[in-house]
Amino acid sequence: MKSNHFKLISLLALAGLTGAQAGQFTYSSAAANNLVGFNGQALVATDQVEIGTYVNGTFTSIHSGNSNANETYGPGFFSHADVAKQDTSAIAEQQLAIRWNHAASSTWAILYLDITTVGLDTAIKDQWTVKSGDGGGVDGNTNDVSVSDLTDGPPDFSTLRTGATLVNARFFGTNSEGFTSFEIIPEPSTYAALVGLSALVGTVLYRRR
Repeated sequence: MKSNHFKLISLLALAGLTGAQAGQFTYSSAAANNLVGFNGQALVATDQVEIGTYVNGTFTSIHSGNSNANETYGPGFFSHADVAKQDTSAIAEQQLAIRWNHAASSTWAILYLDITTVGLDTAIKDQWTVKSGDGGGVDGNTNDVSVSDLTDGPPDFSTLRTGATLVNARFFGTNSEGFTSFEIIPEPSTYAALVGLSALVGTVLYRRR
């Protein structure tokens, strides 16, 4: 598995170096973290992961992809490299974010590294800030972001980095590789539905006895 993780990191690095084009994006869970549903359940193929801008509480999608695009690395790991070039002049300098949608419950979550954070690492801030590009492929601007950026990094990715922001999500336990991961949190209406369903199942089981 470590070999596979190294290959994924190498692939992303290669995409960032050779695939750099105007307004191009790469986003991934990388090798350290993954995304999980309620109570740590693995994501399914119908769950979607997106990259977009997040301004004043509004997420605007730039690209959407299947959450299990890289099932080799385990459920919830994803990688969407070299998103189509586009003119980013209208959104340059805006906050980038990753959103994933839990299809079974119609619940979504957003994760990002707040670029207004004082003292934030310059290189990481640069990646989470939309770079200017005209879509013509001549200025070589690429944004490369990962949910792993939200942590303090290796060796164990166990602590959230200052500025990491989670909306409808939380830092959750460890995944199959022993690294911490992110869990989606049900919205209040979903909680109510789950509680109601549990009560109904309990009633049915009781009556069967």
